[in-house]
Amino acid sequence: MKVTESSQWTAANIVTCIRVLFVPIWLMAAEGAATSAVTGSFSLSSLAVAFLFVVLSLTDSIDGYLARSRNEVTTFGKFLDPIADKLVVITGLLYLLEQGLVPTWALVVVIAREFLVSGLRMLVATSGTVIAASNLGKLKTATTMVAITGLLLVLAFPEAASPPSCARSPTSPSTLPSSSPPGRASTTSSSPRTPSLPSDTRTWEASWT
Repeated sequence: MKVTESSQWTAANIVTCIRVLFVPIWLMAAEGAATSAVTGSFSLSSLAVAFLFVVLSLTDSIDGYLARSRNEVTTFGKFLDPIADKLVVITGLLYLLEQGLVPTWALVVVIAREFLVSGLRMLVATSGTVIAASNLGKLKTATTMVAITGLLLVLAFPEAASPPSCARSPTSPSTLPSSSPPGRASTTSSSPRTPSLPSDTRTWEASWT
């Protein structure tokens, strides 16, 4: 595909720059939504945050479509587009880590991979060659964005994501009725009762003394 260098400010590059500028705005909105959300209930602000993240993710496809359809693929765009994708993904993962929805090791793996790929691109760029994102890399980015969106929806619908509480069994020992008739003492006493002698027997014994 032909790479044009007449103007760097093409429609595709403008969309990419807007995506980069809106990442900190999205993060501030997400922090505000997390502060105002009530634990365990539906959060409209968190749903709006998830929707805005979807919009940011879709701009990746929009700038690529504009660059190919208008034949405006530039070196600047090939360099900036992967950086914008990394910024969106890492910011989303950092926010989810703060909310306790992502383990630390997962974030370390993603950031380490991005550093390695970026370092390789910078090394090759010293020879005048710019490596664009491959289809496999774009698939990885899209999958990660879908996963982040799903976790953001968990914050908006916490009741749907939480497991149901276990109800107490109706046949538990504490709720079983007593087998003894009402008004009668239990027969499982540890000490046996001493039988009482009849009154006439006690009188006969007293007359002999």
